[in-house]
Formats: sequence, C-alpha cells, structure tokens
Amino acid sequence: MRESAVTSHVRLAAAQLNVTLWRNNCGGFYDENGRFVRYGLGSEAKLASSDWVGIRPVLITPQMVGQVLGVFTAVEMKHQGWHYHPDDKHEQEQKHFIDIVNANGGMAGFATGINDFYRIIRYGNINNK
Repeated sequence: MRESAVTSHVRLAAAQLNVTLWRNNCGGFYDENGRFVRYGLGSEAKLASSDWVGIRPVLITPQMVGQVLGVFTAVEMKHQGWHYHPDDKHEQEQKHFIDIVNANGGMAGFATGINDFYRIIRYGNINNK
C-alpha cells in the first residue's frame, strides 16, 4: 500500500475514534529578498515534525477528576512495508521529533497502516470518549 493509501486509511480510523489530525506541511524556501523562510511545526528548531499532528481525547478516570484531556498526537505516515533506517538522516530527524513528543506525554510514531495508528494512540489501552 502506498503512503497516500495508508494516510487515507489512518485518517478514516482517526475520524471514527474522534482523533483530530491536521496535515503538517513542513519545509522552507527563499523569499524575494533571499532570506530562507521555514514553515511547519518545529521549523524554528529545525525539527522534522510529523506529517499529521492533532489531538486525541482521553477520558481521565474519576480518581483524576473526570476531565477529558486532549493529548498531542503526531503520526508520520509511511508506505506499507516501510522499516526505519537508522542511517537515514531525515528518518533520524523524524524519529527525534517522535521521541520528544512521547517523552513529554504525547502520542507519536511512524504508521504504515491502521494497526500502527492504533498502537500510536494506544487504542484499547486508554478510555475513549
């Protein structure tokens, strides 16, 4: 399955689970004055942020006041069959962003299909609203 098909399947699964995902275009260009302009999440830190970012609603248990919190979610879409290559600089940068999100309580990862997406958002492990 191509990355575009993985993206379509994951976005449909996300919508069914009330997970909001937004396309996060990142990159840079030179403006008319020759200045390099970066855009996208994390661009000022030169992070290779994920293709899709959003919020996953998580119901906090009664012991935790019964509030619903939005947990930052980041999904880096890859084609089916893709595997991480630690020698690939761009993939290293993408993993670094994912590691930062996860280390700070968010949910992030690489997805080559819906099952990866479920793993990233810990579907089945956290109460859903």
